[in-house]
Amino acid sequence: MIARLLFALAAPSVLDSVIRVLLFCFSSRDHGHDDFEPVDRWLVVIPARDEGENLDTTLRSLPPDAGQRVRVVVLLDGPDAVGERVAGRYPVIIRQKLPGGPTKASALRWLAENDRQLISDSDAVLLLDVGSTLSEHFFDRILWPAGADGVQTYLRGRGTGVGRAAARSEQFAQVVEDRGRERLGWNIRLRGTGTALRPDRFLKTVAALSTQVEDLEASLLLSADGARLKMAAGDVWVADEKPGDVSRASSQRARWLAGKLELAVRHIPSMYRLIVRAPLEGVAFVAEMFGRPLVLSVMFRLVVAAVVVMKAPRSGYEGRILAAILLASASVDIGLQIVRSGFGGALELGGSWLRALLLTPRALLSWMRARRP
Repeated sequence: MIARLLFALAAPSVLDSVIRVLLFCFSSRDHGHDDFEPVDRWLVVIPARDEGENLDTTLRSLPPDAGQRVRVVVLLDGPDAVGERVAGRYPVIIRQKLPGGPTKASALRWLAENDRQLISDSDAVLLLDVGSTLSEHFFDRILWPAGADGVQTYLRGRGTGVGRAAARSEQFAQVVEDRGRERLGWNIRLRGTGTALRPDRFLKTVAALSTQVEDLEASLLLSADGARLKMAAGDVWVADEKPGDVSRASSQRARWLAGKLELAVRHIPSMYRLIVRAPLEGVAFVAEMFGRPLVLSVMFRLVVAAVVVMKAPRSGYEGRILAAILLASASVDIGLQIVRSGFGGALELGGSWLRALLLTPRALLSWMRARRP
């Protein structure tokens, strides 16, 4: 009985592993040729909370003479005199939300409520995190797939140590998993920075954001509403800085874990609508929700497999089959993680996730106590 219960808890991770293999197989298939739609007017939104001089790196990567074709909004989330001074060196629109916090989603929602016309006057809204930089001639080379309500540009993560491992993992997720999703006709995952949405979708979606994992939340809400999310085409990318310090990386992952818990509670109706609209894609999304992060789910499956094996004399062949399934799925994920990050990188990434697990209760408590606008 205990073995079956533990296996049931591990089932989403096993299913997620199976789906990951499916995506891997489909990622190499020919996608054919997309048609593309013009995007004449871009609005770039850069949320910044107490970033100060860090803003300069991102603003320097934007075209200095784009005029009305590319308008840039620096969204200061709370007081930041240094950030305001840095932004003032560039031809950008400065907006300041007071008081700041508690989340990036709150800041975006505030902008949508107070600058609706500015957003509506664009053809697409591009989100950039502070520290992210655009590839050369980004707005001349990016291609928007026809019929897409939103696109995600490829990210080129930069970092050392655990940051380098996270960057490799993210790159694998885009090149393999997201490409596989496109081949299956599913939506790709939005990544927060480098995400672009049509203005009507942006306004509707940010109005409903309420968690700390706004990228995954937006992916769910848009998919449940029937929006089409694809990878941007063209010779473009966004360089994204990853924290290399284990402490910073762990804190970031703790917030992500806490945000996922909240997402699972708040958006059950959206998950149900996605499953009804696209059953296989919806089940895959739910399996991903409850089956990741991989490092923790792999450890859990190995522990469950050990428990099942110890009880094998009483559970017979059924127990051995369950243990074999758990071990096989965990082995697949371990292999993919090493391919993604290298052996040393996988160990570093695993260490940051274990520390994040310990920090999650504090992150969740901090979120619950945060004063919401």
